[in-house]
Amino acid sequence: MIGNFCHWQIFKNSICQSQFCLFRKMVHHQFNVVEKYGFNGPATPLPDIVEWLSRYGEGSVDLIKNSETGIAHVTLNQVKKKNCLSGKMMVDFYHIVEDLEQWTDGKGIILSGAGGTFCSGGDLDVVRQIANPESGFKMASLMHYTLNKLKNLPLISVCFISGAGAIGGGAEVATACDYRLMSNEPNTKIGFVHSKMGIAPAWGGLLRLVDIVGSRQALDLLLSARLLSCDEACSINLVDSQIDSLDSVNVWLQDKVKFDKESIRAIKLTLSACSEKNRALTELEQRLFAPTWGCAANREMLRRAIKHK
Repeated sequence: MIGNFCHWQIFKNSICQSQFCLFRKMVHHQFNVVEKYGFNGPATPLPDIVEWLSRYGEGSVDLIKNSETGIAHVTLNQVKKKNCLSGKMMVDFYHIVEDLEQWTDGKGIILSGAGGTFCSGGDLDVVRQIANPESGFKMASLMHYTLNKLKNLPLISVCFISGAGAIGGGAEVATACDYRLMSNEPNTKIGFVHSKMGIAPAWGGLLRLVDIVGSRQALDLLLSARLLSCDEACSINLVDSQIDSLDSVNVWLQDKVKFDKESIRAIKLTLSACSEKNRALTELEQRLFAPTWGCAANREMLRRAIKHK
């Protein structure tokens, strides 16, 4: 459960004392700030975070389950804001993933956005209301929990990146799926624009990105904050294939999950178990992110609304 942050000790014990001292020295001031967000003492209980975050913003995340095909459709729905994630939508997403965890008829998930666009990241109107490290850490905790659980479900997941694409937090959401398919429209991009906004990834996207494209390529994408076309994203294996419509995505996934449900779920659960070794590091990611949320640089970028420029 998210309230248990004992994994910090596991991380500390997994490296030698000299490495740990070097790590502590490297993050010196940030480390002292980060300790306030979960290394010592109890974290905010998950139900309290859910209740608090549900008050912020509009939109919804919608779920349709098809027991005949075993495929669930999850739709991000705040069309007027390019499906950016409000606090309410983050809570909807959390509840949907909890629901899918109990869906024994399931084989696959398609994650897409309403109105032809995937996800433009976090809702900046909501971000401005919770732009302080404590709120940032709580928000990141819920999204990390939700996306980590999505990644580890015994279901094969694919997202369809279309329209304005997957930007910032939207790109992090995309990495939580097993596959990423992308439209080849000129305006459809994927990009980790966090550094442009004065923050760092906090929803587990950094380590998932490293798993997908390697550390060197991940570093370049994070530092440059550049937006990639479908062809560019496919060339570095960030995106698996170009595809033209949501209907085509459905056909593509049905081919992936055409065999016995139990074997598919067993394969996925085994692969998920292999990734658990990084859990302590993804929780560390949240703590390093927290002091950047609402800092001077982040507030200036929010004021200038620079995310899509």
